Amino acid sequence: MKSYLRQRHQRVTLNNNWSSWKEVRHGVPQGSILEPLLFLIYTNFLSKNVSDRTIPVFFAEDTSFILTNCNASELSRKANEVFNITQIVP
Repeated sequence: MKSYLRQRHQRVTLNNNWSSWKEVRHGVPQGSILEPLLFLIYTNFLSKNVSDRTIPVFFAEDTSFILTNCNASELSRKANEVFNITQIVP
């Protein structure tokens, strides 16, 4: 897996002028089988960690979380709690 994600390079062309090769340090190759797999792992992890505090809504590659509360300060506290949890990497 490391060899698949490391030492990748890309360049772009604009009006028949090529840029120099640059190393790709983030992401996965577009169109690869790894991209949807990693996305599913991420969304599965995300929903399990916030589902008891929010209502997760998934549609295609869009993820939303519904938070409700009648008290504005309590809603703000709840939102901050959820956003702090979602920064944890599995």
